[in-house]
Amino acid sequence: MKNKFRKIQDIIYQVVTPKVGGAAGIIYDIIILSAVAISIIPFFWIGGSQPDWVNGIIKLDWLFGTIFLIDYIGRWMIADRKMTFGPKSFLLYPFTLWAMIDLLAIVPAFASGTLQVLLVVRVLKLFRLIEWLPRVNASIRFVTNSITTNWRSLLIVGMSVLILVFTFALILLNIEGAAGNDDVQSFGDALWFAFITITTIGYGDITPITTGGRWLTAIMAIVGILIMAMITAIVMDGFSQNAKVIQEEIKELDKIIDKYKIKGKTRWASLLLAKQYKDDSDKEKEIQKEIKKADKNKK
Repeated sequence: MKNKFRKIQDIIYQVVTPKVGGAAGIIYDIIILSAVAISIIPFFWIGGSQPDWVNGIIKLDWLFGTIFLIDYIGRWMIADRKMTFGPKSFLLYPFTLWAMIDLLAIVPAFASGTLQVLLVVRVLKLFRLIEWLPRVNASIRFVTNSITTNWRSLLIVGMSVLILVFTFALILLNIEGAAGNDDVQSFGDALWFAFITITTIGYGDITPITTGGRWLTAIMAIVGILIMAMITAIVMDGFSQNAKVIQEEIKELDKIIDKYKIKGKTRWASLLLAKQYKDDSDKEKEIQKEIKKADKNKK
């Protein structure tokens, strides 16, 4: 039974992964992405008159939903191939970003009313096109890795910002509200103004009329600039750390190349860097296989 499941996994993995499945994987992705592109067309006519052909697409939405459901189940079945947690991968997969996007993309096909707005989530599935561009894919993984490296620091800064916005809003409401400022009539107004000011945007739709309110606004603007500088420094530190990791990977690559006199450095670089980014759990096996083959040839 386990072997049969593995065989089914192998087939699904090759189909849903264009880099592995070749033509079959590319055709499958074209079908999914075409379904996405066609299914979101009615979204452009919401609130207006719809041509007959658009109504036809709406009637076929159950078909698109079924395609996305099959895709979701298939990707769930190979969760242990994409993640490195063994059997736990099947439990963790539904909580990954891509799995949640895929699940939300299914909902509009079998729901009505306000849930139809989830049609726009299907647009995010188009980002799977990145998988066709290895270099772009690797670059995006480098960026996301660099940002998430110091995620605890970013989380602390984010929580601090929320507390500051909430505090500034309360103070502003008591200062401007008491002075009869028509722009600040509720906590929601004050919260909006505090958020827009601390993020250094400043729409100008709300203006303080008291001296205290203006000083508070100035303080919020300065704090906002400092927070932006802090976030930038944390993210840049993540980039620096990841760049050092890549340099170590390249050194490892050079050692392997020197030891086995292997040609095709670019291919080996992509394989080794795939280990770091966990792009494919089978990459390391491929490396070991190539090394064994090199050993045999050397003998």
